[in-house]
Formats: sequence, C-alpha cells, structure tokens
Amino acid sequence: MNIIFGDAVNQVANSHTVLELDTFRITHSNKIIKTYCVIDSVPLSEFSQLENNKHIHQQLIEQYGLRNWQFCLSAATSLMGKWNGELDSFYQIFQQRIENYLIETPDENWTAIINRD
Repeated sequence: MNIIFGDAVNQVANSHTVLELDTFRITHSNKIIKTYCVIDSVPLSEFSQLENNKHIHQQLIEQYGLRNWQFCLSAATSLMGKWNGELDSFYQIFQQRIENYLIETPDENWTAIINRD
C-alpha cells in the first residue's frame, strides 16, 4: 500500500484502487490536505466485492464526519481483513477514536479534520 497526498490522487485514481483516508490541517499554514491509500493488489477472491467494499469504505469516511459512530464501528469491522489486510491498522485506529468519542463526546466544534503542526 502506498499513501498519497492531495491532488496526487488524480494521477492514479483511474488505474488503481484508491481509498480516502484522513484529512489533515497543517496548522501553521491552515492548509487542508486529504490523504489516500493506493491498494497494491486485490485478492481474486475479493474482486467480486471490490465496488461494494470501496463503497462501504467511502461511507465510513463520510459517516465519520457526520458523527454516525455506530455505522462507522460496523463498517470498520466489516472491512477488517479486506484489501489483503493493508488497511487493518487504519480501521483499528478509527475504531479506537470512535470508542473514545462514545465515552467523551466531542464538542460542537469538532470536525473530522486532524490538526498537525
């Protein structure tokens, strides 16, 4: 798996399986950058479910921003092991974040964008 940033996604999106990951705000410049992963290979046994899995992953990203925590937990669980397990650590981190949000609800200013220096 390779990680790409921002508009670089346009160079590979038509020829590779590309999935959106986190969005970051670089605090000193206030620049917002989306990150994506390029999946190296999809197992033949998963190929028939490729579009469905891509859709579930995209819904996970979208619903996370909408604070639909239960959907996100379910989606992350269902995607675990897909993509040759390349995204399992990402899904685990997502689940940990959400479990923390279920314990301590983020304030009304929360967004899905992660601030980085």
